[in-house]
Amino acid sequence: MFVCPECGASAEGAGPCERDGTARADPGTDGVLGTSLGSFRAARRLGRGGMGTVYLGVHPRIGSRVAVKVLHAEVAGVPDAVARFHAEARALAAIRHDGIVNAFDVGESADGRPFIVMELLAGDTLGELALQRGPLPLELAVRTLADVCDALEAAHARGIWHRDVKPHNVFVTTSGRTKLLDFGIAKLRRETAAGRGSPDDLVPITTVTGLLVGTPGYVAPEQVAGETADHRADLYALGVVAFEVLAGRRPFEAVGLFELLQQHVHAAPPPLRSLRPDAPAALEALVARALAKRPADRPPSAAAFGAALRAIQAELGAPRPAPEDAGPVIVVRAPARATVRAARRRWRVVAVLLTTSVLLGLGVGLAVLAATGAEPEPARAAPP
Repeated sequence: MFVCPECGASAEGAGPCERDGTARADPGTDGVLGTSLGSFRAARRLGRGGMGTVYLGVHPRIGSRVAVKVLHAEVAGVPDAVARFHAEARALAAIRHDGIVNAFDVGESADGRPFIVMELLAGDTLGELALQRGPLPLELAVRTLADVCDALEAAHARGIWHRDVKPHNVFVTTSGRTKLLDFGIAKLRRETAAGRGSPDDLVPITTVTGLLVGTPGYVAPEQVAGETADHRADLYALGVVAFEVLAGRRPFEAVGLFELLQQHVHAAPPPLRSLRPDAPAALEALVARALAKRPADRPPSAAAFGAALRAIQAELGAPRPAPEDAGPVIVVRAPARATVRAARRRWRVVAVLLTTSVLLGLGVGLAVLAATGAEPEPARAAPP
């Protein structure tokens, strides 16, 4: 069986698809390609993560395209993994913010694996952009980070902590929009998860005792210490992301996991401007504040973090004053039309006066010659 990577239609042969002419591909051992996932057919793989594989889903009748995330077969039978997967769908449905990828539907594949139907995005993750370009331009980095703050504030307002903010979970579309991805290990308030309970009663999606939730390079000190973490752990992770995309490296780097986690808890990050000299002092101070060890020393909310970034963004976009030692400024102006016309009239008067003087001089000379009776001497031939 071969599958068209554009429409998902399957056929026995490897020839071109009857619908769009695209050469069909061998799905190999992937049993999802070519099958139906709700109203869509899985056409090709778009990516693979720790929890699931993302496929291009194409509606067979109207051709609309979506991204379909399918839980890996090896974890589909693990209750905690399934609960986490369903929690991601609930989180996305609860937030409904333009800066967070939208979820449209959920279901199960033919072999019983859960899937989530989400909007299809075109572009790159912030991690991919950083790999391609190195440190990002200041304006792009600050604008994107501020957009992430907007998305986080929307999630936090619904009682949802992301817990895995990192460059590869921030997506920048080809039109310049920012989308926060992967709420697979988010923590939901019980009222969000089940529609009831105290707002302060949190439901951890990961239930394995002693398991560090998140990506080690971005976890907050309180997470490392096993203390209760809240929305400010997301702000710490965003501080790490900000340092990384601006400086071209993370603030803490170590060979071993234990050393890396200890740096999160005890080590001071290097000053941002020691690695990015053109960064404004206000941006350096803001990133340092986000990386504070104590949650109380960080920005109080994603909204406050975002507002500070927007203020820096406005400063970056403002016209820059000329340097003090630029020297005198010489302004050359074109003469006005009236001034030009007056000058032309003056030159015409001068020309007339000069001509009159010449003619008068010639007339006086001729009169003198006539009065003395002098005649002009005839021309003589040259001697032989």
